[in-house]
Amino acid sequence: LDGDDVELGAGLGFSLLGPRPLPYGEFSDWIPKLDAQVDAHWRVWELGISAFNVLNHRYAAVEYNFVSNWDTDGTPSRLPARHIAAAAPFSFLINLGVHL
Repeated sequence: LDGDDVELGAGLGFSLLGPRPLPYGEFSDWIPKLDAQVDAHWRVWELGISAFNVLNHRYAAVEYNFVSNWDTDGTPSRLPARHIAAAAPFSFLINLGVHL
């Protein structure tokens, strides 16, 4: 563009987390995750797009196994149950940078 080169870049990342041990002999699930990124650099300007969890795989970022009781009227259970904190869904970021 205008006699200057445009540099392009791309990246792809795949992570596979194996089962993590939980209390009471339980294990978490396998977690596949795919991320991608593209960018363009021209003169002092840089434009990039990053995408996370491209396959929109629903998984637990954190898993616990403990006794809980959400029923205030009934008899409380003493059996452990799995509780999770959900991971981020598909998301993308667009960034614009200036190299000085």
